[in-house]
Amino acid sequence: MLTPDEVVATVRDLWKRHQIELVEHERVRDYLTGRLGIPDVPEGSGDELKDIARLSVKNVLRLVVDAFSQSLQVEGYRAPGEQDNTDVWALWQRFRLDARQGEVHRPAVAYGTNYAVGLKDEIRIRSPRQMYAVYADPHMDLWPIFALEHWLDFSGPKALRKGALYDETHRYPVDLGNAGIRNMRIDGIERGIQSVRIAYDEDAATPHGADNCPVVRWVNDRDAEDLVHGEVRPLIRDQKAINAVNFDRLVVSRFGAFPQKYVIGWHAPDEGTLARMSAMRMLSFDDSKDEVQVGDFTPASVEPYNAILEEMIAHVATTAQIPLPSVSSGTIANLAADALAMMERPFERKLESKRQSFGESWEQLLRLVASLNNLEVPDNAEVVWAASESRSYAQVVDGISKLTAADPSLLPELLQDIPGWGQQRVDSARAALRRGAGTGILATLQAAAQAQQGSTSAGA
Repeated sequence: MLTPDEVVATVRDLWKRHQIELVEHERVRDYLTGRLGIPDVPEGSGDELKDIARLSVKNVLRLVVDAFSQSLQVEGYRAPGEQDNTDVWALWQRFRLDARQGEVHRPAVAYGTNYAVGLKDEIRIRSPRQMYAVYADPHMDLWPIFALEHWLDFSGPKALRKGALYDETHRYPVDLGNAGIRNMRIDGIERGIQSVRIAYDEDAATPHGADNCPVVRWVNDRDAEDLVHGEVRPLIRDQKAINAVNFDRLVVSRFGAFPQKYVIGWHAPDEGTLARMSAMRMLSFDDSKDEVQVGDFTPASVEPYNAILEEMIAHVATTAQIPLPSVSSGTIANLAADALAMMERPFERKLESKRQSFGESWEQLLRLVASLNNLEVPDNAEVVWAASESRSYAQVVDGISKLTAADPSLLPELLQDIPGWGQQRVDSARAALRRGAGTGILATLQAAAQAQQGSTSAGA
């Protein structure tokens, strides 16, 4: 157990390190939310042009994060060959992780890392903007030596920053007080570098009961040198380019898409008269036609800008390895399921690597809370991910029919592949099979598939 002086010194050291890392996380967040990336306008530009610049942020970064995070859904935790989840799955339900797992996946995809604290009675999910962990060997070690979490407490009349330090034996609650801010200008944005006043009550420290510092880290992607990579940072330059082209397009659509009139050889009247004449459909002049010439310029077209934007967005989709419809508003019509599956193949390969990395972290967390609650977990238990690839209902049922014709015992295991079936529905069908009341399940599925094929043919 740390002494009070050691707690304060450790928190201060971790906080300083965290501030260095936080600068890049804030930059990613600002691009992700559209706060950064607004195109520059010439000095002295009017408010209208500045408004267009703010409106020109065409954010594709959030769509990239959504494409991965919405396809990452854990729906079970069991040993290979088993149809029932392990006992610790009851804690998963009690901690509401069906809904809260998105709080893990989205920051991990965006920033590259995310964290969770596993305690006996709760799981505390924290983004890398709210937690900093120190590892002896970040590439090899599963558990950190120290970890600092912090959050804002709004329960009182004034928001206060609270925190907790974790080591291998205890949890040390700390009060970080009112955050002092030292402004720094980064990427044209004023950012607050936060300083803290650390207050610690040694009577508040409690043993957490784990054998290690109870913090689990999720990693989106990393190399052999443990350089963690999120999906947003490599695409920031592309996002800025998209915003710049979209700004040009909006300027053209506002000022150049309608023909501008010109008059040669005519003494212009005052601004009020000129404004009224600009709104008229027909103009007449007392001057000679040889002295006055009236015409208009050819209106500008936004189509070249549309083509450039489509190409740039397609480049983002290729770089991020996500399906083009995930980031493009264009329609893709009359594509068969096989064609869609081929388009999604690079995405599925990248998604599978994330499932492997994130799955190991979920298993580490579940084993941790299982040990804290004296539950046994098989060593080979693995999390089960919901299927996300494009497959039609009829295709899946046809495949299940052919496989079960050769071996009927495969049916309980194949039920989880049916599109639209959640884990509870799969468990109910398996229970019916065990009771002997599910002999007609496959026939029901086949009838539904044939009905769906009939309705599709009729619609075509």
